[in-house]
This record gives sequence, C-alpha cells and structure tokens, in this order.
Amino acid sequence: MCFKETDILLPKFADNPELMAKWGVIACDQYTSDISYWNRVKETAGDGMSALNVIFPEIYLEIESEEQKNARIKSIAENMRTYEKDLICYKNSMFFIERVLKSGKKRFGVVGAVDLEEYDYKKESRLKIRCTEETVTSRIPPRVKIRENSLFELPHVMILYNDEKDVLMSGLRQDAANLTKVYDFELMQNSGKIKAYNLDKSNIDFVKNTLNTFKHDNLLFAVGNGNHSLATAKECWENVKKSLPKEEYINHPARYALAEIVNIYDKSLEFEPIYRILFDVNPSDVIENMKKIYDVSEDVPSGKNYQEFDVYFGGNSRKIYVNNPQYYLPVKTLQIFLDDYLNRVGGRIDYVHGKFETIEFAKHKNAIGFIFSTMQKSDLFPTIEKDGVLPRKTFSMGEADDKRFYIECRRIK
Repeated sequence: MCFKETDILLPKFADNPELMAKWGVIACDQYTSDISYWNRVKETAGDGMSALNVIFPEIYLEIESEEQKNARIKSIAENMRTYEKDLICYKNSMFFIERVLKSGKKRFGVVGAVDLEEYDYKKESRLKIRCTEETVTSRIPPRVKIRENSLFELPHVMILYNDEKDVLMSGLRQDAANLTKVYDFELMQNSGKIKAYNLDKSNIDFVKNTLNTFKHDNLLFAVGNGNHSLATAKECWENVKKSLPKEEYINHPARYALAEIVNIYDKSLEFEPIYRILFDVNPSDVIENMKKIYDVSEDVPSGKNYQEFDVYFGGNSRKIYVNNPQYYLPVKTLQIFLDDYLNRVGGRIDYVHGKFETIEFAKHKNAIGFIFSTMQKSDLFPTIEKDGVLPRKTFSMGEADDKRFYIECRRIK
C-alpha cells in the first residue's frame, strides 16, 4: 500500500491552542518575496517552541550568504535535537484534518505516510504517485542538504486523489464525533483554523480499502503542493538505500514521507487559471511562428477536435484555433510552442493571474497575451495519464494563506 499509518509526532502541548498557534508555520515556499511576512512569523513565535526553527523558509535562500545559509541548516538540526524531548509519539496513526480557510470554506484531508518506492518525479513515471508539474531539479540539492541532517520531517506536501463522489472524506466526517481530537487551534497570520482527529484502526482500514478503489492506469495520487519537498525525500531515500541490504530497507523510516491527502473534488479547492504573456517580441511574428508548428486557423474549425485561444496585443484581439491538438490541455499546447519560440527567437515570458491583468499587459509595446480555457478538476488525472506532467504554472490551487502549515512531525532517522 503506498499510503499507510505511521508514527506521528506532535508537541506535548498539542492540546494548548495558544502554544500551538506559535508552533504551526506556513509552507516554506510561500511569501518568497515578502520578508515582512516572515518577520511577523518570528515575532509571533517569539522565544517559544515553533516549527519556524526547524524549517528553512525559501526567502532566505535568496537573501542570505552561503555562510548564513549553512549556519541556518546547522541550527535546524540542533533545534530538532532540542525539541525531540518535547514531542510525543502517536504510534501507527493517521490524522483526519479539518482546515477552515480564511474564506470560511472547509478542506478535509488525512495525514499519513506515502511510500517513496511508489513515487518518482521524472516525467515518464508510471508509478502510483506522480507529479502534476515538472520538477526543477536545481531546487533539490539545497533541500537535500537540510533533510540529510534532519532528525525528523515536517510536511507541507498535499497530495490529491480522485474521488468525485466524496466517498472517503464523507465517511470520515460522519465518524469524527467518535474520534479522539489531538489539536484544535487558530493558525497565525489570519490563515484560518485547523483541527485533527486520530483515526482508530477501523477508520484507518477504511481509508486504505477505499483508496484501493480509486486507482486507474496504476495512478492513485497526484502531488498538488510540495512536489520539490517530496522529490527531496525521494532523492535522500535513494541515497540511503544504496548502503542498506534489502531486508533492512523494507521498513526503513527514510523510505516514507509524511503527507496530507486531499480529494481533488474537495469544495474548497479552486483551480484558478494562469495566463501567458510575452514581452519584447513581435506579436505578428509570434502568431506566424505558431502557424508553422501547429495547424492554426482564425476561423472556427468545422471539426470538433480543436483548442481555442484569445490573443491580445496592442489594444487588438483575435481568436485562433489549433486543430487536432497533440496535447490534452490548451495550456500545454501553448507552453510547448512558447518555450520553443523563446529559445529560438528570444523575448521574455510572464505568468499572470486574471484575464483583465493579462489584457492590460498585452497593451504594452512588443507584448502579446494569451487567454485560454481553465483546466477543470476532472481534467487533472486524465491529463497526467495521457501527457505526463503538466507544464509549469498550469493552474493555481488556492491562495498563499490557504497552503498547508507545518504541524505534524515524523522521525526519518
């Protein structure tokens, strides 16, 4: 089974909402250009025990010297050893999570361990756990350096599964009143609330048995958030595995990674489009080059198999159609072309949230913007099965404040 119960660690004060509000910290890859956010996190955490002291916010990768970064990594390892005595272990557990977003919507998930033997971040992977977007391998080594020295892990990984009828979470919600609550508190920086229940054996069995019914084409999970952290765990496991006899690595703690699984059809999850705009290009030349690569027309095709794009430049707009596209999603059809064009001709690309903003940017001299249909939730798993990983910036899944917080821990050594 690629998702299972595991030993989960929490601070001894997990039942104290005030202390837990200082402990829980947002994913390290958020607010990467806003040092004021992280300064406020430090202020909130104060001198207390906080996950802030055992993670590496990515903003510091850009603004600190190598000496400072190395000191931070060393400090993380030391803080983990200090914190160890103040963590309690929930043996062979899964947690049922209820997250109230700042909008008031609720998101439900289950925290457990994923088997890294069933995951690969390579595009061509056919394993049960696959990436949604292409992994930037240059982002892995700094994370490996941190994880190699870490006593335990804290996850911000969110993994999606395909349950349109909401069988799994609705079943757990019905039984939540009979479960033991392990924490319940408000998240810092107006990020909503969160509570967790420890699943009993019958509910753990229900989770595993139900997940077994969702697998299609050997695909069970798609990594929604935290793919680079999961890729780091995979890389570290592959390194550990080299020195172990097979009988030892079957249950080795480094083989697994803590993650939260969430139904892609959870009502709180909203897929928001990310449009494309090119700067420092000749718009007419861009369109002409697209016609050389694809069967492009400016009249509505007579056939049913086509993808539609609204193109904006210099205050003008037009529709173009790609006939018989090779790829499942319009965004992939477009991104394949744009990458090729920029590599051959030059120019600059940006990824923009919002149709109005894209149209306004496209009014700039030597700019062209592309609007296309948004990927639907029902498209995600068929696309991964057909095309493999999605292009970067295919969609946005919620606002920064709604990302997962570091709360649970798990020993990896």
